[in-house]
Amino acid sequence: MMTWLRVWKWLNHLLSLIGALAVIVVVVFWVGSIRSKVKRVLPEYPDAVWRGAEDGGDFIEITRSAPPDYFVEVRSEGGSLVREGWVRFSTHDGKPLTMNRVSASDGEYLFIDSYVPITASKGGQTQ
Repeated sequence: MMTWLRVWKWLNHLLSLIGALAVIVVVVFWVGSIRSKVKRVLPEYPDAVWRGAEDGGDFIEITRSAPPDYFVEVRSEGGSLVREGWVRFSTHDGKPLTMNRVSASDGEYLFIDSYVPITASKGGQTQ
């Protein structure tokens, strides 16, 4: 009878340990998922939208709109200006460029469905 009590005691400890580890794993994944959903904002430029991932990216803002030309500012994570200039963008249905269509910038190109170069003056290349 004593053997069964010892076995039951160790089985109880093992199951408790597995349960505690499962709770820790769930909490770690939950905290990680909350951190990934945090929206990045530049207080000085509230209209700038973050485009990137945890390992890097840029804040991009369309500051002036004169379709088909749009003035774009690209800022680093700290808010310093990386690139600014005009982008020419037009669609067949005449819809304006919005930040919903912008996916990224590499400093020279603005990625909008494909890519559009950022130029110093109006009248740049169209998509």
